[in-house]
Amino acid sequence: MTDSPFSVRGSVLQVSVTGPAGTAVELLDAAGAVVRTGEIDRFGDRLALADLGVTDGLKGLGGLVFRHLEPGAYTLRLDGEEAPVTVLDPFVLPDDFDARVRGQRLDEGYGYVEVRDGALLSVGVSFPDRARWGDGPYPTLVQYSGYKDAKDDFATGDPANENILNTEANLALHCGYAVVGAAIRGSGGSEGSFLLLEPIQGTDGHDVVEAVAAQPWVARKRDGAPKVGMIGRSMPGYEQLLVASYNPPSLAAVTPAAVGGRPYGAAGRPGGVVNVALARGIAGWQVDPVDPPGGIPQVQPPRFAPGGWDDWVAERIAGGDEVCERNQLLRGQAVDAVPAWAFVDQEEGGVLAHADGEEWAARTHVPTLVLGAWQDQESGPWFTDLLDRYPDDTVVRLAAYNGTHEETRFPLAAAQWLEFLAFFVREELPAFPDAAARYLDEVTAYMFPEGLEVRFDHWAGTTFDEALEAYRSSPPLVVWFDNGWAPGRPPGYPYAAFSVAFDRWPPPEAGARRWYLAPDHRLDAAAPGEGARPLGFHYDPSVRPRTSKGDAPDVNHPCVEYDWQPPAGGRGLQFATPPFDRDTLLVGTASVDLWLRSTAADLDLEVVLSEVRPDGWETFVQAGALRASSRALDDERSTELLPWLSYRRDDVAPLPVGEFTLVRVPVPAAAHLVRAGSSLGITVTAAGGNQPHWELDAQWPEGVDAHGRKVVVDVAVEAGMASSVVLPLVHSWVPRDGHPRPDLPPRDALRRQPSRRWRPAGLEVPAPPP
Repeated sequence: MTDSPFSVRGSVLQVSVTGPAGTAVELLDAAGAVVRTGEIDRFGDRLALADLGVTDGLKGLGGLVFRHLEPGAYTLRLDGEEAPVTVLDPFVLPDDFDARVRGQRLDEGYGYVEVRDGALLSVGVSFPDRARWGDGPYPTLVQYSGYKDAKDDFATGDPANENILNTEANLALHCGYAVVGAAIRGSGGSEGSFLLLEPIQGTDGHDVVEAVAAQPWVARKRDGAPKVGMIGRSMPGYEQLLVASYNPPSLAAVTPAAVGGRPYGAAGRPGGVVNVALARGIAGWQVDPVDPPGGIPQVQPPRFAPGGWDDWVAERIAGGDEVCERNQLLRGQAVDAVPAWAFVDQEEGGVLAHADGEEWAARTHVPTLVLGAWQDQESGPWFTDLLDRYPDDTVVRLAAYNGTHEETRFPLAAAQWLEFLAFFVREELPAFPDAAARYLDEVTAYMFPEGLEVRFDHWAGTTFDEALEAYRSSPPLVVWFDNGWAPGRPPGYPYAAFSVAFDRWPPPEAGARRWYLAPDHRLDAAAPGEGARPLGFHYDPSVRPRTSKGDAPDVNHPCVEYDWQPPAGGRGLQFATPPFDRDTLLVGTASVDLWLRSTAADLDLEVVLSEVRPDGWETFVQAGALRASSRALDDERSTELLPWLSYRRDDVAPLPVGEFTLVRVPVPAAAHLVRAGSSLGITVTAAGGNQPHWELDAQWPEGVDAHGRKVVVDVAVEAGMASSVVLPLVHSWVPRDGHPRPDLPPRDALRRQPSRRWRPAGLEVPAPPP
């Protein structure tokens, strides 16, 4: 289309066009059949950026994107013209890939990387302190996401620019790595439009890695391979999983943190229950304000508004960056992910069906360290779903601990990703230089005034090759216990008391132990006899707070006091095992198998697993939720300890009226030391109020059905319908390092594990007649 006002781009599984707004567009396949139609939007109709007065050059223009196309040859017809266009296969590189992508040169500072389809993505290149690390070449790490990774001040090493999303990048800079922050397509100064975790983000990331690895300032390993890895938690963690699934040949290692598996059933819809808070978070990726479910507006400002993820873009454009300006033309084609996340019926066929970490893991051959906190208040504990999906020949390690979404900023987890990168990227013994220590102390002093330190004493006196061999031959899955209650550390500080290593997940050492629900709040080892009356409660989400955060500060602080409330009278059921006679580890997933009858055809339950201490307090261990209509299981993947929900549309079914039915509530993975003298407890209520950030949008929010009648739940506890709980327990273990403290932690010392009084009396209500 010579001298045409239109710009057409064939991309990975999509086609885009920019040009005069309002132009009708048709996409024809190789046989000449029209397969898509649309109209170029008008830049500014959805974009707050257009109101900032810096994009006058885009007036009258707009864009259109056709997504989810099969690779191959197409024709784009518009304004009386036709243009051939090729949709790219994500697993096939163009013939000119080396020349265009690997052949480009990147300089320190802000710039653009061309990827395989010709699009330009914004990047920021930061070098470590030359006075300490010389003029290069440097081992190099990439952080890739839709946050502010490409912004000029993302990685400067200056504590004044700390924003909690760049701590890891700045620590890496002080450890001698070059850091490249890259903005995904449709964010920052990058071309395109945004759909959460779509395949093109993976191929773009592949291309960024290959372009970076070809730079002369990137160091080489002993075998000549580039020293390039990836870092980041949450979205940068998910992007690592996605990029690694395309196996960039120059990518030495990835360290995804705070991630999960499939989108449906994990943090966005645990057990099928809508998590309004996550939908609100996703709303921050939109180009204009939206109203997520639950009637609660988004908390993150729109992308271009002050405080939004792209609030820095207007300044770049105003400063004369014409590439950045032109790259905004397709922003109006961003897919609104809020209804996609919150309202999809079930997993199959939804607009986010592609966002499946398990599928990504299954085709990944890049060495991977997965880091995760069992009580992660954002992403949850579903990172373990990835572990058995990796190919057998892939180096996969796990570092897991109790704690928060941000633990990789702090010593326990930071030591793990720095160690892994030292072995697989840098080829040096792990170290934490003084400059990194000073940076960490300065940016965390408001939380940890006594200071933090990262140490690698266990490698002292060894050579790199000796240490690497020991590391590679050790069990790959390491679980830390009692993070926040380590000997010699203040309560709540991010250090663990001890760790235990396992060869695989789930650990074969964790045996399934079943207890049966019984009257008087008991969990009995023996199955019940006949004749026991059901136990009932009023299902009433209105008496639960939306979250357990209350007035607590940032959850990363030590010894946070949460507003974790016990069930209101008659609004739940609680049970506890007899006290344990020895220290026992709980490691893995659990199943709460309830014979359930309800006056409502559907409802949202939550089960809390806790340690009931001899001092009368209970400590949160884990929680699992379930929408009863989504109770159908995938029999091939389900086990005694893991009820794997199918999430198939055809399996959705209401509860049978007036009948008991078996409902298995999955409790996701956790690891916890149960001290001798403590019991394990479970609490069953309407969903909500057990997490500091999640807001589960439970059905029947006022506790009454559509006819104004109380929603009542009965749980059977007799022979033939014996409700029970199955827990994964390890009775004998050898610590990998450290040792448990014999004394109980102060309440709330364990990171992200709140405590409350154990008060089970008076919860039951009489069961209504069948």
